[in-house]
Amino acid sequence: MSPVRVDMYLTLDLFKKEGENEIQVLGEAGNSVDDGSTMVDDDNRRHMYVAVQPNLPEGRYIVHWKTLADDDQETFGGVFAFYVGVTPTAGQLHEDRELEEQAEADAEATSQAGEADETAEETATSVAISTPTPADVGRDNDSDAAPAGLIVGIVVAAVAVVGIGVGTVAITRWRRE
Repeated sequence: MSPVRVDMYLTLDLFKKEGENEIQVLGEAGNSVDDGSTMVDDDNRRHMYVAVQPNLPEGRYIVHWKTLADDDQETFGGVFAFYVGVTPTAGQLHEDRELEEQAEADAEATSQAGEADETAEETATSVAISTPTPADVGRDNDSDAAPAGLIVGIVVAAVAVVGIGVGTVAITRWRRE
């Protein structure tokens, strides 16, 4: 079943400034499949989400994300993949890992370009891919509704890819050094 949105849960409160906290979901052809309106939850500023197009076709989807921390105005970001209706091949998982490593290397280069005496904070991220349940069918899903269906968490340490459910959702965890 196709997800209805991508939710991310972070360890730091997000600074609410338009364009600074974003989730972009791309299809296999590089086309955007999100609605372009990443939201930071007013009740939990460690939570952001974006809706995706209904009934995504089977395949691989790439998620690019960036955040702006409220406490120190530092930016974080990354990339991960998830799959709808298909199991990723070994080659795809390898490509996913390379994407994640490149995003981590880019983040490290950006960090090193900053002040030399700054210490980077570890940021943990959880991601939830929300899929509709039978009770959701025929019902309007407003953007303030709680995630329905399959939820996958990513917490602390290193980058990893995990498969989940019918869509075998691949997700990463990030550590910023």
